[in-house]
Amino acid sequence: MKKSIKIVGIVVGVIVVLVVLLCTIPITSPKLKDLALAKAKPILGREVTIERVRIILLRGIRLDKVTVANRKGFAKEPLFEGKRIVVKYELLPLLHRELVIKKVVLLEPKILLERNRKGVWNFSGIATTEGTEKVSRWESEQASEETGKLANWHTGKQTKSFISQAYAATGEEKAKKRLTLTISQVAIKKGKVSLEDRSRAALRSLKTGIDLTSSIGMKEEFTSKGRISLNDLTAQMNPTTKKPLNISKLEIPYEFRDNLLTIKSLKVLTCQGELKAEAKIDLKKTEYDLKAKIEKMEINDLLSSLTTMKDMVYGTLATDLEIEAKGKGRRLMKNAKGKGFVNLSKGRISGLPLQKKCLSFLSHVLPIPSLVEIPYNSLGGHFNLAKGEVKTEDFKLDSDLMKILAQGTYSLLGRLDFDITLKTTPKLIKSSDVPVQLRDEEGNASLPFELKGTIQDPKFQPKWEKMIKKAIEKTVEEELEKAVGKEEAEAAKEVIKGLGELFKKK
Repeated sequence: MKKSIKIVGIVVGVIVVLVVLLCTIPITSPKLKDLALAKAKPILGREVTIERVRIILLRGIRLDKVTVANRKGFAKEPLFEGKRIVVKYELLPLLHRELVIKKVVLLEPKILLERNRKGVWNFSGIATTEGTEKVSRWESEQASEETGKLANWHTGKQTKSFISQAYAATGEEKAKKRLTLTISQVAIKKGKVSLEDRSRAALRSLKTGIDLTSSIGMKEEFTSKGRISLNDLTAQMNPTTKKPLNISKLEIPYEFRDNLLTIKSLKVLTCQGELKAEAKIDLKKTEYDLKAKIEKMEINDLLSSLTTMKDMVYGTLATDLEIEAKGKGRRLMKNAKGKGFVNLSKGRISGLPLQKKCLSFLSHVLPIPSLVEIPYNSLGGHFNLAKGEVKTEDFKLDSDLMKILAQGTYSLLGRLDFDITLKTTPKLIKSSDVPVQLRDEEGNASLPFELKGTIQDPKFQPKWEKMIKKAIEKTVEEELEKAVGKEEAEAAKEVIKGLGELFKKK
């Protein structure tokens, strides 16, 4: 008896070992590749090639050297090519037609995205209803074929009829009940993405390396959490005369849940500086919440890539801002609100329409020398954003030639409305060359004026009333000093000032 039990135990052990070996030994039959291609081509609507398919039952599937051809009318390069795709799945749910994928890894994928002049993308048409229907028909045909083969194994007519009907019903049921898919994690390692857009969009082209780790939930609603890393990114904006924007590193840790996209601690290394940001985007309510901070970024590199202001503004940029917004288009700008600080240090302004017209205006009022550029030590101030307007009370330019204080508003639609006071220094103009009426307490020129219009078409208007008032006060003070002496004149000015404050209160 004991010997029999021992023999049975050995046999069971051998069977278990054989099952484990069968589940762990790679299966690389050419039929597997044919099966994968037969499934993939109808769904993708593209020619697909796979060098090798390997299956390890308890571990997953590995596809080597996968290529998806590009759409006709686009580049000859493939839409997708990858060194390896690894899919790790759970085996038991397959019995209930549930494909539970624990992890998908794309190793060294190359993805080419293109849009033509008509606005059509090269990936459009992939995974269409037509392709899905082709796969369903293919499954039904396979089920019918299996039914026929199994029926031929039996000689009895009744048995043959019964089995044919049973398997035909099973085939119909499979066709009706499609395979459900659940993916838990996706990873991209050492990937590359290229984009070419010929539709005159703001972004003309882009090339970047990409690494991605993302966990996905698909039970009650779609959720995702992970990190996207872009490296050695080069972006060309339209028009192509703009300088390419180079980003050495872009880190995007994100979480998506309840239609809310949350980005924490975003980091961008570009233009010799760093940008840090946090953002919340409610896709259902179209609400945006942004906090951003820039440290030591070269403004000319940034403007040369994103605008047409190449080689016009130089300096080191630093910002700290918070913005909330809701809606789209003009509604988004109107509803935007926030606050912040912006500063440029150790730079110069050269060639801006606003700067050129400002210097031209000043040359008609003051005897200043011809200037091609305005060097500065610092330029910036605090601001508040509300109802589509940026308001500031302390925007200043500080340089060795002049000091400017601007107070007013800038509309996001481009309108300017500022009160400005400009004070020159002896390096720009000698005190003896300045009219007495325009001199400040230190003897330098002081010019108040208004700035209206737009940045491209600014309008400057001197505040003659304020200058005349100041000139009269200056003349009265000088005549009073001549008449009663300097000490008595100072005392008289204090009395006049006090009376003025009294009348203001009344």
